[in-house]
Amino acid sequence: MRWRLQLSGVVQGVGFRPFVYRLSRRFGLKGYVRNEGGDVVLEVQGDGETLMRWKQALIDERPAVARVDGLIVSVIDDADDLEKPFYIEESISLHAHVTPSPDLALCSECRTEISSKSDRRFDYPFTNCTNCGPRFTIISRLPYDRRNTSMSAFPLCDECQSEYGDPHDRRFHAEPVACSRCGPALCVIGMPTSGADNTTALNAATNVLRDGGIVGLKALGGWHLACDARNEKAVRELRQRKERRLQPFAVMFRDEATVRSYACLSEEESVLLRSSAAPIVLLETSDEKLSLAPSVHPETGVLGAMLPSTPLHDLLLRRFDGPLVMTSGNRCGAPTPYRDEAAMEEMKTLADIALSHDRPILLRCDDSIVRVHPGAKRPVYHRRARGYAPHIIETPFRFARTTFAAGSFLNAAFAFGSDRRIYLSPHLGDLDHPEAFEQYVEIADHYMELFQLHPELYVCDLHPAYPSTLYVERRCHAEGIDPVRVQHHEAHAASCLAEHHHRGPALALVLDGTGYGYDGTSWGGELLYFHDFPLLDDVHTAGIERCGSLAALPMPGADRAVLETDRMAEGLLFHAGSDAIAAARSIGRAPGLTDANEDMMRNAMHLFPKTSGCGRLFDAVSFLVSGRSESEYEGQPAIWLENRLEREAFSGSPRSHTPYPFALNKADRWIIDPAVMVFALLDDLHRGESASRISLRFHSGLVTAFVEMLEEVAAEKSVRTVALSGGCFFNRYLTQHFTQELERLGFTVLLHKELPPGDGGLAAGQLMLGAALAVAS
Repeated sequence: MRWRLQLSGVVQGVGFRPFVYRLSRRFGLKGYVRNEGGDVVLEVQGDGETLMRWKQALIDERPAVARVDGLIVSVIDDADDLEKPFYIEESISLHAHVTPSPDLALCSECRTEISSKSDRRFDYPFTNCTNCGPRFTIISRLPYDRRNTSMSAFPLCDECQSEYGDPHDRRFHAEPVACSRCGPALCVIGMPTSGADNTTALNAATNVLRDGGIVGLKALGGWHLACDARNEKAVRELRQRKERRLQPFAVMFRDEATVRSYACLSEEESVLLRSSAAPIVLLETSDEKLSLAPSVHPETGVLGAMLPSTPLHDLLLRRFDGPLVMTSGNRCGAPTPYRDEAAMEEMKTLADIALSHDRPILLRCDDSIVRVHPGAKRPVYHRRARGYAPHIIETPFRFARTTFAAGSFLNAAFAFGSDRRIYLSPHLGDLDHPEAFEQYVEIADHYMELFQLHPELYVCDLHPAYPSTLYVERRCHAEGIDPVRVQHHEAHAASCLAEHHHRGPALALVLDGTGYGYDGTSWGGELLYFHDFPLLDDVHTAGIERCGSLAALPMPGADRAVLETDRMAEGLLFHAGSDAIAAARSIGRAPGLTDANEDMMRNAMHLFPKTSGCGRLFDAVSFLVSGRSESEYEGQPAIWLENRLEREAFSGSPRSHTPYPFALNKADRWIIDPAVMVFALLDDLHRGESASRISLRFHSGLVTAFVEMLEEVAAEKSVRTVALSGGCFFNRYLTQHFTQELERLGFTVLLHKELPPGDGGLAAGQLMLGAALAVAS
């Protein structure tokens, strides 16, 4: 009997062909296996019983990092017998749906080799095999073969060639395989040891770290800056050079045992740390644990921890024998450099020495960030990039035309929709820096070439000034077509509904900082009703209704109110009225308001833009509690408030936490008014209540008010499914207690599964709604 099998999914770059080869030889079968376009195709011949056992083993024993999304088995009749023993055939390049592997963290076998003096790969920082190593960041085109990667410039030596061709070796057809004789090499820039061997280069970098210096490090998808995480002077110097005053730094630890010395680690968090993605995992610290330098993660009890993801990092951590700050190699606001020329220019002023190498990075990919929420069924992805990119979602909804969705402005990520697949880019950062936008365009072009995607439809945000919107408008102008514009919060909701393959009516609660609304104001505290979630095979789109929101507050100074939170507090106080202003002034929480200018400011309030953003309400409350007005990075005031919560806040229900009152009113839509909350909060401040208590009452009051509004709208619409999306759902209290309260009331609650709830997941929702709107028109 002879079968032909075609497997799709993550089946290239993960050792799948060598696995099939060894398995087929083990079962005594004849045939071949090859990469064909983006799939693995094989023919296999043997008796029926053996083939059935072989097929089960194919699924059960497949490589851990492989993912089989589709398997087609065909019986070949009237074919000549296969006479050759099973072999690997040369790849065939075809235009096809392709799922290349993400970059894989250093495996235990390779770690043992690079630390063993008797091994020929001792101290070699580019060691890899079929179970680990660079993948996505070195691909220029598909199929995934060495000639199509940045390793094509490094011909194999005889020993590596022997491993590559040996079916019993774990480097059998490992495309990036290399050693010190034939592969990439380190070089040190900024010291007389330039051009030295790998060991000398590693020792030079280690000595700089021990002396309190800063080392630039060319990693998998971009550059890192490293320094001793226990050396306060070194960390402060790094902050000064990066112009990053307060935003926490991530820390790389040698092993899991060391992580446990500095942070609390659950089993779920341990699994994430040790996974092949090797992300930054946000962990709780405690007074019982060892302390790092105070400036590593100031004002927060949360530590971003990761383990070495490459042999280079592992060798450096072993030599240094202590935790290292490992942060992106850029100044605050600029993108992470990944091209050598630009990176070298940055390293001149950011690092004392630069540890570089000659393997080109073809695609920028920042470190991923993930957090486990209390009681959550899955981790929450703050940033999906290295180890998770490319992120390809199989969907039951079919895209009639290849579609490009531009994503947002902050935490940008674009997406393509083609047939029944969504191709999401890695996290690309904020697009307010010109170099960040240049990289956005470069990587979008790279995706089109790599995946052979040729958009016929372009979707963007309603906001006319987003760089991503301008990019879409420019492409559409060149191609003589019109873009499809999708409202920000409707896209957030659609991304969550799409992840769950939801069909039919649903409510969606979308809480974030900002998003351009249909009325020209900034939205961000929205309750939406989908009359019917769009099915892309249909000829209509869903009706989406804005059923409720936070009350719109003035933003004195417009966009300056985002960076200077005392302005947002002034807007909240004027909304609450003169008595609130007087109460705030009496405790020093209205520094910009005096008897002389209060009337003038009141008369000017109608001139300022309005926002119903939940994030802006957090900004205002954070200033009232802390008295500090500067916001250095997106979400900092909200994070500060969340970090004031104590562990006890996560037990019990919001109603047991003495929630602050919010008024719920019905006009053309339901409105949650925070004015009455302001008076209760100011009264607590006047009485000297702790920041942790005030934060808890504010959080619980917000949950209680929105749940009450949800109950009202659910009764009106006769729907009991609600999706939760938006950047505010990075907040662990909000996610846990909204879910807990709504499920207690009989709602089906949909949370994001693999997409970030923030703007990093926005493009998937833009695809869904944009394609439906295009069909409808």
